[in-house]
Parts: sequence; structure tokens; C-alpha cells
Amino acid sequence: MASPALRDSSIQMGLTLEADFLQDIPDVFQPVDGKLHHDRRKVNVFTSNSNCYFVDHYNNEVKVNNLEEFALIKQRLLTLPIYMRVELRRHRKSGNTTHINYGTFIVMVNTKHPSIQSQIREYLDQAELHMKDQERFALEFDFGPVLRSWYKQRHDNSRGSYIAKNSCFCITNFRAKSKIFVNPVMWVLCLPVCLVTAPAYCAYRHALSEDFTCKMKSAVRYVDGSTPAQRQAMRNMIQNVYAQGVQHGQMAAQQTQNPPSYAEVAPPPYFNASAPPARPNKLADDDTLLQI
Repeated sequence: MASPALRDSSIQMGLTLEADFLQDIPDVFQPVDGKLHHDRRKVNVFTSNSNCYFVDHYNNEVKVNNLEEFALIKQRLLTLPIYMRVELRRHRKSGNTTHINYGTFIVMVNTKHPSIQSQIREYLDQAELHMKDQERFALEFDFGPVLRSWYKQRHDNSRGSYIAKNSCFCITNFRAKSKIFVNPVMWVLCLPVCLVTAPAYCAYRHALSEDFTCKMKSAVRYVDGSTPAQRQAMRNMIQNVYAQGVQHGQMAAQQTQNPPSYAEVAPPPYFNASAPPARPNKLADDDTLLQI
């Protein structure tokens, strides 16, 4: 079936728990041998994990070597939805104990929504100018701030450190900017080294490349797939319709003395009728406009 986020054009950014996504896979994906293949004419998939179940995905760094390649990725980003596999974490320290809450989500970005498309187009147009002038650039699309804010609201804005892992990707004709010097853990562990090398690295990047970031602003909505109860109801409906067809066929056969046109026994359930695993608590599905 189509993704609920794709069916509802009002959604700017939708996300669902990975477990729910895998139970109700959109029809643009096809499961084969434990992997998900997608129709590249219909969606873009970004992930930095080479061992992920998404096949033929873009890495979080996309290298473009000429204007033709840039035009292709620009056209795809402006017309096709984006899927990302993102891990959201909350770290809260209490005394000597650190409590960690986390979840893996599939994020769908509706690039045809005017609010989303205008942001993407603005920064792609800037990158295109650098490309035409044969200048090096690195354009990062960062969905982390809006996802972290959404996750924080789901924890009632409680204190803690919120992390959105694998929530950005870079389009570049050079190379992506290193994340080491914006990682607070590295500064804590290697403060003397960072104090010496960070200024030199920033000067090096400034001299060789134009780096700029599009921090996406978006309304975020949690999107449910079909629930186990809905899937069971669908199975029951299919069996009932089939049984009614069998009964109708038998009655017609008795009247005309022709061979029955339906099988005597209903087929087995279309899906595995075993009880699905317990679902996590449903998150709120109301829109929350987050302006970062």
C-alpha cells in the first residue's frame, strides 16, 4: 500500500517507528531476501549505514562531478520524496547514572510541499552558481534540529541531551565537512588537540570550499501504518467475501446443474494470522510546527 505520508499531501515531514514501517511497507519498496529494493524513479533514500536493509540508497555524501550530475540530483530532490533512517536519542543524567531513551525511525520528507520545496530550491540554486563558476562547495541539508525538537516535545521538554543520528546529507563537488570539530564529546576527550587543529582545519576549509547548511524548518507529524487490528480485520473481510462467493456459487450450481465455479474450501489466510509483536505506545499524530 502507499505510505500514509505519501497519501496525505499536507504532511511536510512524516516519521514512523521502524518496526511499524517494516510491518506496513509502502508499495514503492519491494522486500527481496531480507532487503528493501525501491523504485528509484519514485523515491530518494539516504543512509550512511552500508549494512542497512535499503538497497541502492544514496550515501549521506553525494558527489557531483559536473553540471549534468548536479542537474539530475537537483531534479530528484525537488520532485521525489526523501526517505531516511534516523535514530533519535535522549540522554539524561541523574547522579552517577545516565538514562538513555532512543528509537529508530523512518523519516519521509515531502519535497513537493511548497514550504519544503522552497527551502531546498533556494540552497540548490546557490550551489548551482558555485558549480557554474567552477568553485568547490559543500551543501548540507540538516533535518537534525527539527527532529530533535520534535523528540524533545514528545518527552514533555524534559531536560537532557537530544541527538538525531544520520539526519543530514551533503551534496558536494569536493568533500563533506568533517563533523569531528562540532562533536562535543571530541572536545571533552581531546581538548588540547582540538584547540590546536580546529582553527587550522576551519581555515583550510574556508580557503578551499564554500560550505553552507540548509537547516530545514518543517512541521513534523508522527504517521501510523495500519495496526495489527486493521490487518486482522482485512484478513477476516477477505475470508468472508470468499466464503460468500463459495456459497453463491454452490447455489447457482444447484439451479443450473453445472459444475461449481468456486472451490469447496476457503483458502488459507492471505497473511500470517499469528499474533504480531506488541506495538510501542502510539505517539501523538498532531502537527507541530517547529521553527528552529
